[in-house]
Parts: sequence; structure tokens; C-alpha cells
Amino acid sequence: MGALHKIAFDCYEDNFSLIALHSNLDDFVLAYTLNVHLNSSFKKCPKELDFAGKVLFPYFEWTDPFLQGYWTLVCNKSSTVALTQTEGLFQTAEERTQYHLIPEYKKVNYFIKIEQDTPFNDAQLVEKLNAIPKIATAYSIDTNTLKSINNLIF
Repeated sequence: MGALHKIAFDCYEDNFSLIALHSNLDDFVLAYTLNVHLNSSFKKCPKELDFAGKVLFPYFEWTDPFLQGYWTLVCNKSSTVALTQTEGLFQTAEERTQYHLIPEYKKVNYFIKIEQDTPFNDAQLVEKLNAIPKIATAYSIDTNTLKSINNLIF
């Protein structure tokens, strides 16, 4: 009889920083605002994050040439609209379903995910983000506590 081997591994071992943003700005306006205030160059990705062909989350990306980091600005909220026919010839009703990329943080509008090999100062970035007038608040999130961390693999 052969030996039984178990292999244990985490699905996601990459280290990254995650910043939550609360802002009512549209995604492209927020990306522009960040570019102005942080000297970044976020650009919209032509493809959106697609979860099970059901819901799409737009995102923007930027590669920092100085710190050699990869930054992603991603919307936390997305919705689908289904039109249903009601009684009558021209009457339709909209049924909206809202989805969250990170369901544990339903009130967060956007996330900035920062991947880089060198240590990163989250506190300094959060301070800069909180100084931007159109951002209500920004704060760092401990990625070790996220249940839906796999949703951040993109």
C-alpha cells in the first residue's frame, strides 16, 4: 500500500497592502484625482474583473517606476440590472442586485491594492489620501483578517 501524502498550501501567499477609500466620486474621477494628488498614473484596464460571468468590477492600474510597485484601484461595488415585464404592454420594472468585491466591507467604495517587494508605509499614504477633499476617509486594512482575500487575486 502506497503512502498517503497531504500537501497543505494557502491559496494566496502574496504580500500586499490594502487601503479602503470612502468617496462618492465616479471611478474615473477618483483615478484622475489620485493621479493629481499622488503623482501616480492610474489608467483604466480594458477588461473588468469578471466574477462568474455575473458581475463586473472596473479597475485602474499603475506601475510605480521608483518603488517598483504595482498599484490597483478597484471599485468595491457593482450592480446588475434585470428588466422584468409587468402587466401592461409597455411596462417594465428594473430589478437591481448589488454585489461587493469584499463583502466584509460593504460601506467601502474603493480599494487601493499595493503590491511591492520593499516595505511600504501605509500610514503615510493614508495621511495623504485623507488630505484629499473629495475623499471622505481612507484607512489601512489588515489583509490577514479578510475572508474574501481570494477576490483580490487579479
